[in-house]
Amino acid sequence: MSWGFSIWLAWHYRFFSVAPEWFLAKTCDDCEGGYIIPAKNLIAGNDWVDENSQLSTARPRPPGHATILAGVVLAADKTGIPQKYMFRAFNIIIMASSATALFLLAGCFWDQKSSFVASTLWITSPFTLWFLNQTYSEIPFTLLYFLTIFATIHVIRAEDTSTGWWILIVGLLSGVAMMVRPFSIGVPLIISLSFVLMLNRASGMGAWTQIAKRVAILILGVALMTVPWSIFVHQQTGKWIFLTDGELTQNSIVNGVTFATRGEEYRKPIYLPSGARHLMESIDNAVVLKRQESRTKFTKITSIELLNLIAIEATKEKLGAFQLMGMKILRAWFGTDSHTYEASAATLMVFYGLLILGGFIGALRQRLVSIPVAALLVGLTLYFWSLSVLFEPLVRYMVPHLGLLFVIIPGLWRPNSNKNQILGGVSH
Repeated sequence: MSWGFSIWLAWHYRFFSVAPEWFLAKTCDDCEGGYIIPAKNLIAGNDWVDENSQLSTARPRPPGHATILAGVVLAADKTGIPQKYMFRAFNIIIMASSATALFLLAGCFWDQKSSFVASTLWITSPFTLWFLNQTYSEIPFTLLYFLTIFATIHVIRAEDTSTGWWILIVGLLSGVAMMVRPFSIGVPLIISLSFVLMLNRASGMGAWTQIAKRVAILILGVALMTVPWSIFVHQQTGKWIFLTDGELTQNSIVNGVTFATRGEEYRKPIYLPSGARHLMESIDNAVVLKRQESRTKFTKITSIELLNLIAIEATKEKLGAFQLMGMKILRAWFGTDSHTYEASAATLMVFYGLLILGGFIGALRQRLVSIPVAALLVGLTLYFWSLSVLFEPLVRYMVPHLGLLFVIIPGLWRPNSNKNQILGGVSH
């Protein structure tokens, strides 16, 4: 394991020495205001506030990533190393750690050579390398996500019921991941469903009791990591929230239905069927009017009202709604905010998709996939895909989960490392 970490660490260090200037200078719109400034304010003793001295939830984000970056900023201040290079060093270490976690996860199913190949395919992917130059929240989230699924696989593979502490670890890791990226709020639900599919390992009336206990422990772990933030926000603002105040969700929903009609000053024009374009423009106008109305009445639009508004416009342009939905479903796997590099992203995704699909089919043919594990992988894929379709269809939402899917690629060329076991537990 240590040799793999060293190799991946050296690879990322070498990458920075040969990376083109445009990559090194690539900006991250969210990083400075959303994470770095709150991190600096936290060090200064001002709690989690932004450049306007507003609680960072108003931007709106939970403080997970800002808290992590506060440690990096503090280390840069203490050592005198420029923050830019300290951030890059942090990214290199965390991404190498993520590759190591993926290696351990793959090692549950394959031998070391195959596990190393799967991890190296992911760590050298352009999708992964894209995040290295800036303080993207995807960097720590990916590590937390891999560790969460590693612990979940341990629970699924266990032949006894003494997995309470492991389930608590799953909940704790899930909670921390949600504090870094609220986008993962539904991951514990998918994990719970995989626990339900383990019912056939229990017997009699105690089956559902056992599952209920596991889900309760999972929820406890999540709550331990997230509820303190809700209490803190309530103390500061008098409002109860879970993770964020909902503004981020609303902005993402609007961006998801206006990504071809807004931001034209920096976005590359893309092909859009006439019906879909007309629908986008109608929704854009309706949202603007609704927000003007809410400001006049000093009220706040809810996410439900926003979705209802979009649904009303979609019923007026059914063909456009069908076209737009089709585009969002596809673009979730290759779309970018600026609409650049999308042809390259789509080509790469087809290549990786074929490898993953081939590995999954190979594992199925060899009867190496248990029902709970198959449900976990498919469920998580559908979850992240669905959210990317609901919000702005961007491939960055799919990249962390894509790494998890790389684990099944070795099914293309070899059987399980232990023929008495199957991928993730006993097959039924």
